[in-house]
Amino acid sequence: MSNLDYIFKRKSIRKFKDQGVYHKDLERILECGLNAPSAKNMQNWHFVVIESKDKIKEISTIVKDKQEKIVNESQKDALAKSFQSKIRYYTFFENAPVLVLVYASSYSSQIIELLSADDLKRFKKADPGIQNIGAAIQNILLAASSLGYGTCWMTGPNFAIKEIEEYVALSKDDFSLVAMTPIGVPAEGRHPSPQKESINEKVTFI
Repeated sequence: MSNLDYIFKRKSIRKFKDQGVYHKDLERILECGLNAPSAKNMQNWHFVVIESKDKIKEISTIVKDKQEKIVNESQKDALAKSFQSKIRYYTFFENAPVLVLVYASSYSSQIIELLSADDLKRFKKADPGIQNIGAAIQNILLAASSLGYGTCWMTGPNFAIKEIEEYVALSKDDFSLVAMTPIGVPAEGRHPSPQKESINEKVTFI
């Protein structure tokens, strides 16, 4: 593969055309997620794909309702007001034709039984299990980009994980929602991307 433009052109898309995603494209995108590397080949991911506009809207409503509950119960007025003002960043997926919910199971390793104190703390902080999920999500985002679709890696709605899980009712033990991404054809217009820092700023050669 010589052309990596789809990596550099990928942006977080928050507005979508009223246009579906071809099912074969969607399957291909998900296959790319399933082919991500994972520690011990655990493949500790599961994707729930929602194509129903009504169900996507309902999940958005769940997020809005939970946000309102948090704000109403908060004693920190300034913080609650700031949180309330950002609701559009947590629910823009409601207008996407597809929403992919990413679930993860726990990561187990015999090494954990052999470590203690600071070594165990550092090992858990690295969290190989969640690194697996990050690799799968990144594959999905890049595959979608290469096919001309827009996505956005979302963890903002995670404050409503409990309620979303109850609504979806995934019947797989030990799996929890960790992230989501809408998938769709980007709406017309500019899609600015944050400035990325250079190799000189972010890479150390030794």
